[in-house]
Formats: sequence, C-alpha cells, structure tokens
Amino acid sequence: MIFLAFPFGNSTVFTDFWDRMLTTVGSPIWIATLLVIVFYGWATLRHVSLAIYGFLGSFLLLAWIGPHTEQWPALIPQQAWPIALVGFGLMIKGLMERSSLYQTAASALLISSAAVLIQQSSYTQWTTDVTFVLTLLTALILGSCHRDDLGCFLRFVASTQAILVGYQILTRTLPLELNIGYRLLILVALTGLCLLLAIGLKNRWYLFAFTGNFLLLLYGAVLIGYQQASSQFGATAMLTFSWSLGMLLFAMLISAHKAEWLPRRLIPKNWTA
Repeated sequence: MIFLAFPFGNSTVFTDFWDRMLTTVGSPIWIATLLVIVFYGWATLRHVSLAIYGFLGSFLLLAWIGPHTEQWPALIPQQAWPIALVGFGLMIKGLMERSSLYQTAASALLISSAAVLIQQSSYTQWTTDVTFVLTLLTALILGSCHRDDLGCFLRFVASTQAILVGYQILTRTLPLELNIGYRLLILVALTGLCLLLAIGLKNRWYLFAFTGNFLLLLYGAVLIGYQQASSQFGATAMLTFSWSLGMLLFAMLISAHKAEWLPRRLIPKNWTA
C-alpha cells in the first residue's frame, strides 16, 4: 500500500493534484504510512498473531517518511523520535519477557536515535565516538545479564570493543585533549574493569580484553620511560639496554618453563565464554 502511494506520473493534471495534496493535506506516502500504522495497531489490539511486528515496523518508517515526502526517502533517518519510541516499546517488552533479543534490538534502536540527534546538533564530530561508547556499554550490560547464545556474542563484542577503546585512548584517536599521563590513567581504569569482569563472571572473553589492554598499558608505560631515558642517556645507549633487557627476560622465561614454574593452563577450566 505504501509503495503504491509513491508518484508514478508526470502529466500536468497529476502534478497539479500532487502539489495540492502536499499543500493542503500532506504527502500521500505519509498518509498511506499512517493508515498502515492504524491498521496494524488495530490488529495488535485484537491480538492478531505477529501484528505487533507490522505495527512497530510501519511506525518505524516515520523516521524516514514525513508530511512533505515526495520521493524515495534517503537512507539516513530524518526523525529520531519514531526510532526512540519503538526502542522504548521493545525494551519494555524485553524486560517483561526477559528476552535478550528484544533488549538488544531495543538498545540498537535507542543508540540509533541518539546518533541521529547528535548528527543533527552542533556536536556532529562526536557521533561516531558516542555511538561506539554506547554500543560498548550496551554489550557490557546485556552480556553480563544474559547467559544465552546472544549474551555470549555480546560478551565477545564487548571484549573486542574494550581493546579498541584502549587503543584509541592510547593513540589519541578519540578527540580528547589529554596528555599521555591522563590517557594511561583512563587505560588503567579500563584494564581494571576488564579484570573485574573476567574474575566476577569467570569469562574468557573479558580475560582476553584484560590481556589486550594490559599490553597496551605496558606499551604506553615503556614508551614514556624510553623517551624520558633517551633524553637523559641518549638513544644509542637506551637501544642497547632495551635489547639486553629483552634477551634477559626471554632467557628467564625459558628457564622458568624448564623448571615448570609456569602454569600449564592459563585459563581455568570452569571459565566460560
């Protein structure tokens, strides 16, 4: 029905009728969308099977279709409130049914609506970063609350994003005007959070995130120490010292392995994904 409301003629009579509709009533595409929403809404109230999905899907079209829509809408949503309302509705349904699928879909819609609002504001440059952080927080929270397959996937997403956030913090990819010292402090907090989640949930993916962020933290600390020492003792001396220290640590690891001081299993058996 909505597709049939799109303009298909270019004659003078049709163009005049179309212009009068736009100026007096509204776009026929928009009117058709409203009628479809009313139809699916009535079917939902009558408890028709799967009608709720048609209602939510047609209501979601209002993010792209408005009273002045004349052609195929752009891929980028123009309105954030329909996406937010559908997101809130799915979140309520997900909380009532304790469904990870509904809660994840609702979170994706709410994050999308926030991204649209930021994109339309004066803080457009923050759209990608805020969306990334909100996605990380959503994956952390929902992944910790659900133990099904989707929850396992969310924990994987959260652990991967935690490492990417640590990398962005260390390499100044995030638009934060902070020196390297404050960035390392934020990275320490992120690394500690990953360790707490790994121990508290006995989860391998968060242990993986802790290891990645710890290596980034170690790299940042070594980089600062190397730069400061190079300014004091010279780059040649520090390069020689670094190679010597590296070979010493490598030899110590070999000796520890031969003496069986190293654990045979790094991840406990009772830790899950």
